[in-house]
Amino acid sequence: MKKKYIPAYIALALMQMSARAQSATDLLRRADELYQQKEYYAAARLYENFLLGNKNSKDARIAPFAASKIRKSKPTIANGGNVTWKLAESYRLSYHYKSAICWYEQAVALDVKAPLLQFNYGVALRANSQLDAAEKALLTFLKGHTQQDSIHLAANQELNNIRFARQQLSALTPSKVKAISIPDTVLTGAWALSRIGTSNNVSITSAILEAPFVNRVYQARLNENSLSDIRLLPLVSTPAMNDGTAAFSPDGRILFFTRWFNHQGKLSAAIYRSILQDNKWSQPEKLANTINEEGYNAMHPFVTADGKVLLFASDKPGGQGGFDIWMTQLDANGYPGKSENLGQAVNTNGNELSPFYLSSDKQLVFASNGRVGMGGMDLYKSKGDFRNWETPENMGAPVNSVKDDLFFTSTEGLPLLQQAWLSSDRDADCCLGLFSISTPPEIKQPPVPTVVEAPPPAPVILPVKQDSSLYVYFDFDKSVLRPDAKAKLDILAAMLQENAGMKISITGHTDGKGTNDYNSHLADIRAKACTQYLIATKGIDATRITTQSFGKTKLVATETTSKGKDNPAARELNRRVECIIHW
Repeated sequence: MKKKYIPAYIALALMQMSARAQSATDLLRRADELYQQKEYYAAARLYENFLLGNKNSKDARIAPFAASKIRKSKPTIANGGNVTWKLAESYRLSYHYKSAICWYEQAVALDVKAPLLQFNYGVALRANSQLDAAEKALLTFLKGHTQQDSIHLAANQELNNIRFARQQLSALTPSKVKAISIPDTVLTGAWALSRIGTSNNVSITSAILEAPFVNRVYQARLNENSLSDIRLLPLVSTPAMNDGTAAFSPDGRILFFTRWFNHQGKLSAAIYRSILQDNKWSQPEKLANTINEEGYNAMHPFVTADGKVLLFASDKPGGQGGFDIWMTQLDANGYPGKSENLGQAVNTNGNELSPFYLSSDKQLVFASNGRVGMGGMDLYKSKGDFRNWETPENMGAPVNSVKDDLFFTSTEGLPLLQQAWLSSDRDADCCLGLFSISTPPEIKQPPVPTVVEAPPPAPVILPVKQDSSLYVYFDFDKSVLRPDAKAKLDILAAMLQENAGMKISITGHTDGKGTNDYNSHLADIRAKACTQYLIATKGIDATRITTQSFGKTKLVATETTSKGKDNPAARELNRRVECIIHW
């Protein structure tokens, strides 16, 4: 038999083709392994490399909450639809919705026979603010999925979310939501901001570039819409574990935080406690099983302003389903007692996370995906006293977005949205960032005063002097700022900080007792006390403020009744400083 010889160049070409085929097979096998292990972002990068013929087969990973740039390549499909479907799913499940949409579109074009294709495509479109396209995809899904099951209910809730989002986006409130800037550091981002006492010191959760899988607690200084002086909180940690979502006792001495890790997509999370002793944080200790029940997760601690109640999220038995909000009483040393579920008024069969409680207004705020909202995790508020809760109310846009919004915190003593912060992925390709919220305070002007002869003396109400004025009141013959006066000036300072073009005129006044010269001097001191507070304490530029003293020449309420009797309530209204706002 005659032997056949293959030229060397043909043999070499065949060997190269075999190597490429083997390389592609290995790439796909590794991607499938990562997909099964629920390492979705790493799987997505390998699936994409496989479909696009990219030779780089190195596993791609990112920090769980770090921003990632989207690849804008135009895919050329050279394989069956199954890989395309898994690629789209991997991007969606790692919250890279824009990339997911690109590959869902390819899967639709390839007529991939995946039962949940249109449903998951619609979810990704909604998360990318493409509400009309999302609605179309979900309606297409429901036409072919008539079975009344949990997926059918989920699709209908997504449609309700879309309708709610349209309504909210068409009637935005005047609240301002701004991204908080972070200086160029080794951090990959920041989320879960928490106040440390009443100062401008805060804690954040973030990962570093050198260890993008590992989150840690950092301390920083909050300056309006930026963070500075960021430094690692020196907790004793384990390299494989994540630490984050911190909460502090009112004096900043006791720290509660979540320690967690993910293994093949399975979460393991527990709440730990550490004490500041001699300027060092003690070895963290895991809270008792009344909080951390064996086999279940506990996370997202929050301590109330009086330090007596710990709120947290857990999926342990006794709840309504998924993660619920729970509470426990803390003793003087910060140790928890028996935990109690907040009940059906707050919790649903979905997930409730990241609780916050504004004690000064008795408002609970939490994130949930178990109610109609704008999509993903939305923030809800409910008024209550830990015994009874009002029906939770969606906080609407712009507090909420069509993506995930959670980890809300606000300032004690101010209205809920006067000075607040949240974490959201609204401006990111995948991951959480920090945002500030500010709502201009409503300046309520009282009607024209009505003086009624005592007894009992009727309250005398200050008349309207300007459409935009704020009034600060003083004790008799005093110029010292009272706590209520400082609270009002804090509101005014916040408005000035948010509105660079705004200026104010501060005018001092007294009641009618005393001489003209004395009262003119007293009114001047009162006006300057307010001015100095805004400049020295709040950092307001002095050029934005003018002051003037009117003494007792501009009384706003009659200090005697019709029978000539003294009216102390009227005199108290005359002892004032008027802050006139010029927009």
